[in-house]
Amino acid sequence: MNWQSIHKAISSLTKQTSVIGLNEAAFKVISPLLDSLNYRLYYNYHGRSNQFQLIAQNSDAKPCDKEVKLIDELTDGKCHYGQYLDDDSQHYFFITNNQYCICLIVIDNQTLASDKQTSILPIINTLIEVWCNQLELLFYFQRDVLTGLFNPNVFVEAINHTSFEQVSDTSHTGPRIALERRGMAAKDCYAVALINIDNFAEVNERFGHTIGDEILIKLAHILQTSFRSSDLLCRYTGEEFAVLVQSPYEHTVQLILERLMEQIRTAHYPKVDNLTVTMGYTIALDGLLASELIDRARLSLQKGKAEGKDQIVAYSSFNDEETDKPFNQSLEIGEIELF
Repeated sequence: MNWQSIHKAISSLTKQTSVIGLNEAAFKVISPLLDSLNYRLYYNYHGRSNQFQLIAQNSDAKPCDKEVKLIDELTDGKCHYGQYLDDDSQHYFFITNNQYCICLIVIDNQTLASDKQTSILPIINTLIEVWCNQLELLFYFQRDVLTGLFNPNVFVEAINHTSFEQVSDTSHTGPRIALERRGMAAKDCYAVALINIDNFAEVNERFGHTIGDEILIKLAHILQTSFRSSDLLCRYTGEEFAVLVQSPYEHTVQLILERLMEQIRTAHYPKVDNLTVTMGYTIALDGLLASELIDRARLSLQKGKAEGKDQIVAYSSFNDEETDKPFNQSLEIGEIELF
């Protein structure tokens, strides 16, 4: 790879505006460089929960004890990257977003038999530095400034998430890293839930937006402490939050949301004696687009608002012609006041 190619590769990374797009571009430019080396690539599928899986390698050699220890430390969240930077037998490349490690590339030094192979390492290191810097920028760009939760773009992208798989490619000397797009139901089963604060406009009018913001921050904190690291939290609109709950069972999702609702009811908020929310959710069935799932959760939320607020409504509870059609018609002609 000449400097013109390196510049082009760096440019392709810095132009990416999503984490998924960035990871795709990074693997695309780094993968050919790894083909002539013995390497193992580990990917962290679950972010902060640190579940690393070996997704690509160009050698049948088993990981050494130090590498196994490193993976264990990464999984436990106790890794000190500095102690792995210099090693006689292996090179370790950590891809992080300044919050946690998302990917680890291990290269066996014994495969560096020529000057050409050795010269590849600084190029890989440069590309990974650009990759990490861009990840850090995107990490903050994808957050809601007030609450620190993800923004709606990340939420939609997560529904249409990307999974990583190793595939064979006979046109190259070793296995390549491939990216396969598929819906969430192909790998895991999720529920899409929308959570809207009841009568929040009245709170802002009575106490001001500063108090309203404090309530939003408090509610975001409750959400963060109530859900698992495998669930994804988002501030979707002003007083509305969205959650991807990792569970294929509706009764489990219902119990999780009921527990959350009780925590919200009993929490203490500035100036407000009590706070309630209305929730609507749907199970993410295979083949449904993100927009369709959000629409179903939205319809469930609206039904809960129309029927008195302070409740949880599952899309399946009214998803039939007898109940769904009249409710939709009422929404269309404006007979129901929702918020």
